[in-house]
Amino acid sequence: MFYIDETGEHGLVAALGDIGAAFPWGCQWTEISGADAQFVGSGLQNSLDIIAGCTEVSIAGSVALNTSIDGYSDWYLPSILELKEMHNSIGPGSSDADIAGLGNDSYWSSSESGDQFALCFYCNHGGYLSKYKSSMHLVRTVRAF
Repeated sequence: MFYIDETGEHGLVAALGDIGAAFPWGCQWTEISGADAQFVGSGLQNSLDIIAGCTEVSIAGSVALNTSIDGYSDWYLPSILELKEMHNSIGPGSSDADIAGLGNDSYWSSSESGDQFALCFYCNHGGYLSKYKSSMHLVRTVRAF
């Protein structure tokens, strides 16, 4: 668990490891309607929008949504600010060291930034950049509770 909302009843949990090797975000040159939200709590809807608007297979969003871990099948690709929260709470940016095991790797978010780019989080410096959707980056899934 790396995030709890103001009610103390809901939050986000990160998977303990990455999903496979690196994947593309998918659908280079196609703007995906609705997949541009960045705030904490928007990752699931972004992921659903990616799948609705992109028919490519083996992309970050579809891999995340099709993941089953420890009996849970409601995992998704986090938004960029969900990744930042993960980095700061349980990753390299936290005071508890990197208990999430994110290392210095780069991770796709579900947050698109145009028809060519999506936002990628860089754990080595705790920031994010727009990267070509065809670029290969890791996927770390999250789920809400």
